[in-house]
Parts: sequence; C-alpha cells; structure tokens
Amino acid sequence: MWSPAGDRLAFVTGRAARAQLAVAAVGDAEARILTSMPAGVAGAPSWPPDGRRLAFVAARGLSIDRTRPYRITRAVPWGDGIGPLDDPPQLWIVDLDTGAVEQLTADEWRWSRPRWSPDGTTLAVRVSHDPAGHRRGQHMRLVQLDGSWEAPPVPGGSYVVHDWSALGLLAVLVVQPTNRELGSQGQLHVIGPDGVRELTAAVPFGAGGDVYGDSPAALGDGYDAALAVDGATAWVRVTDGGRLGVARVGLTDEPPVWTQVVSGERCVTPVGVRGGRLVVAAQSATEPCRLVVGDGRGRRTVAHGADGARWAD
Repeated sequence: MWSPAGDRLAFVTGRAARAQLAVAAVGDAEARILTSMPAGVAGAPSWPPDGRRLAFVAARGLSIDRTRPYRITRAVPWGDGIGPLDDPPQLWIVDLDTGAVEQLTADEWRWSRPRWSPDGTTLAVRVSHDPAGHRRGQHMRLVQLDGSWEAPPVPGGSYVVHDWSALGLLAVLVVQPTNRELGSQGQLHVIGPDGVRELTAAVPFGAGGDVYGDSPAALGDGYDAALAVDGATAWVRVTDGGRLGVARVGLTDEPPVWTQVVSGERCVTPVGVRGGRLVVAAQSATEPCRLVVGDGRGRRTVAHGADGARWAD
C-alpha cells in the first residue's frame, strides 16, 4: 500500500522464511524489512495519515505440539482454508523510525483488515471466528492506540468490509447480516459522530453480492474489494438480476440517493477510486477478468486486458 504522501510503498514480502512487512521508498533499489514475526504477517498493512507507523495483523507464534495431547479451548478448533485457530492473527503497530513493534490486541478472535481513521487516533478492524462459538461471521471493532476497543452498533455478517472517508465517517458493508435471515440482502452502514445510519433500507438492489464463487480471478470475486470510498461518496458492488454492477451513494445524503454507474451482462467489482476515477474488475462467463478505468459516473476511459470492454449499458 502506498504511503499518504505517495513516496513509500509498504508490502508483505516472502524473502524471509516467513512473510514479513517491508517498506521501500520511491527510487530505492532495496526494500527495508520491518518485522520478524515468528508466524509471519497475515494481510496487507495500513498507513496512518502522518506516515510514521504501520498497522498490521500477525499471529503471536504460539507453538503447539500436535503429536501430544493438548487442550482445545474453542468450540471450532479448525477453519476450512485457514487451518488450526489456536494462534489467530492479532493487531500490531510498527514504528518506521525506531523499528519498535507494539502489540495492541491479545485475545482469541481472528483480527484482519486494519484501517486508520483520518485523524490517526483510531483503527477500524474486523474480527472473526468467535472463540466462544456463539457468533457467526465477521464483526467490527474500533481500536484505540492504547489497545482498548469498542464494538460499534452495526450487525456482523458473513463478510464485513469497511473504509474511512476523508470526513471521518466509517462506511461498513455487511454481506449476509447476522441480524436478518441467512441469505438476506447486504447492508451499508455509516458510523459518524451522530451515531449509525443504514443507507440500504430502501435500496432497490442487493449490496455486496457474489456470483463467481469459483472464479480464478480473485481480484474480481472476493469481498474485500466490494466497497470503495472517496471523499463523501461510496462505490458499492451490487446485485442486479444475477449480475454484479457498481452503484454510488453519498455518505451524507439524507435520504440516501443510489445511482448505478456500471451495469450490463457481466460481474463488476470496484477495486478502488481516487479523485473521481474508478477502477473496476469486470468479468463474465465468456470474458476473462479485466481492469477498466472510468470517471465514476458511467463513462469508461481506459480498458486493460480485453478489447471492446463496455463500461455501462
């Protein structure tokens, strides 16, 4: 991920025995490895506005000899595709000047996707795999720099995706929310100083949908790219009669006004947006996944990976 100033790139490298966090300045020939986590770093880091630290998630490196008897302390000891859950990733911060690494959380939840608030005082992070086995899916946490945290009043879901706006509002996309019947439409919530608002109560299409569950193009199929925020506007992947498009909504609109900007006989995911330029991954049953760049209002400007890519029908 690029630093706020655009002069450094933070990434996870496989050069060491375990995946570790590294940073490289523009023009540098070599990257600097920042961490030596015994179990490796799990997932992309996040920059604060001042660019002096990085938040990331990593397991503690707890060792269990599975050839000998040991005590299982959680209802579900194994996650499909994840493996044993005895040592779930926790939240850490590394200081880029000193190299000091600080652990912010120490529990049995699985922490992921840290995102700094615009004022650099709070981290929005999701947790999953309830160690007590009572709550399914993923859930939101707001973490302070002293390690204390609170659970905001938004439902959990099979998938939770979140990003901050420059106004200090936190957009939270909840797919298959736990407060509704399984299979219900997704929800988009906004957390701000005046509380929580749901923006999808009257939206005519589903939010965050999934069609190509077995697609080899992970970029256009996963949920982590189903929400993009720029300024006071959110771009959300939406379902449209068995297809996936992109709609935008103002986070401060009252009432919320949704406009579908990408549609058609394909499945589209909003990969990112900056300055009104929207990048999407588009694929269909007859076309491979490709990247398309548009102006965020339904007009394609650049296509990569296939000729004749259509932006909106």
